Amino acid sequence: MRILVANHANSLDHLGGAELSLLALLEDWQSLTCAPEILVVSPGPPGTFSARLGQLGIAEIFVTNGRWVLPPFEANPAGRARSAREGLSTLAVLDDIVSSFRPDAVVTNTISSPWAAIAAARAGVPHAWMVREYGDLDHGLVFTLGAESTKRLINDLSVFVIANSRAVAEHFRRPTNDGSTPLVMYPKAPHSLPEVTPPDYDGGRINILAIARVTPTKGLGILPNAVRILRDSGTDARITIVGSEVHRGYRSQLIRSAQSLQVDGQLVFKDEQSDISADITAAHVGLSPGPWEAFGRTTVEYMSMSRPAIASRNSGSAELLRPGFFGQIFDPESPTSLANAIRWYSEQPARVRSEGQRGRSALQEAGSGTLDSAGFMELIVRRLNEREPEREALARNAEKEVVSATRSISRRVPNVLEFPVSLAFRAKRRLWPSSATTWSR
Repeated sequence: MRILVANHANSLDHLGGAELSLLALLEDWQSLTCAPEILVVSPGPPGTFSARLGQLGIAEIFVTNGRWVLPPFEANPAGRARSAREGLSTLAVLDDIVSSFRPDAVVTNTISSPWAAIAAARAGVPHAWMVREYGDLDHGLVFTLGAESTKRLINDLSVFVIANSRAVAEHFRRPTNDGSTPLVMYPKAPHSLPEVTPPDYDGGRINILAIARVTPTKGLGILPNAVRILRDSGTDARITIVGSEVHRGYRSQLIRSAQSLQVDGQLVFKDEQSDISADITAAHVGLSPGPWEAFGRTTVEYMSMSRPAIASRNSGSAELLRPGFFGQIFDPESPTSLANAIRWYSEQPARVRSEGQRGRSALQEAGSGTLDSAGFMELIVRRLNEREPEREALARNAEKEVVSATRSISRRVPNVLEFPVSLAFRAKRRLWPSSATTWSR
């Protein structure tokens, strides 16, 4: 069996959750008795993901990533037209790849680009879509064909959709009368994480670890105020944030906020680490602060190393926790709520160890009722043997709709006008700065 996989990104210096989860899936597939031949299509140039693929012996081709989602500062007429033209060019290349590789199935591992799904529909090849983020809620992205239309098209172009949490599955529920919901497959903790005994915390300073990229969408903005609330109540807490700075200047902004509250010594920043096990070992409690985390692999990592986890109530991570038994959930809009969740452990030190143990045990059962890698492959094989004419017709109609709409968008601003129109919108952002801050929310 041959499977073509469309990858999300190929960062030069780090691996995101989507890439880590895909690597784990591909590695699992290679261990199956009926291991497929896999070809991965990635946006270039080669990066960290490529190196890991090479270690697995999986082939990779680099193709321009024509997107149908854009950050707000690019979602002007010129940006939309440029992205549409790039998308149509990407489709032409993918048509050739599908024709030459002749996959039995195509899997898309990103919501940013539909073109592997479109190429699959054109060739009559079954397609599965792995959805690992909201796009708009968590990253502030703009869907060029509209959010609701995009959800429908993702479903129509796929024989099945797989989400990384029940929250994401519900969000991408088919917006039609049948209301079918995507399947769920939780990401796995990295194989490299060691088993670690829960810490013997006897009170005193409580060390909180937040593994998160430094950007406003990760919910870090409330941390300085939460630490100040804790200090004022007599709780000595230190939060260590481990992650690269994605939003330039945001780390400095957080440091200034902590300094103004006189808690800068209790908010520590570290760059992204290739191995986070040492940071988790040094912590008493793990924190996943993102208000709209689709899942949050970090929560799994904390729990797998016997650390109680605190997560936002809106996140997919909250599905894994049982407040009062293992883990705490907080309101992402309230520093007081986060402070209370941390105080739960600082005032009851024995819970750090007991909840860490229970959380690790519960993690083994967390995926019950959801797919695993082998189940995913079984679904693909079943779809190959049970072709559905109605589903194939839906995919063909969706393919025509996307291509037609994209061609229309591509013609709205000709190439010759693209640069001056883009300049005009940039000038507008300088005049009205508030419109330029949407991307960081």
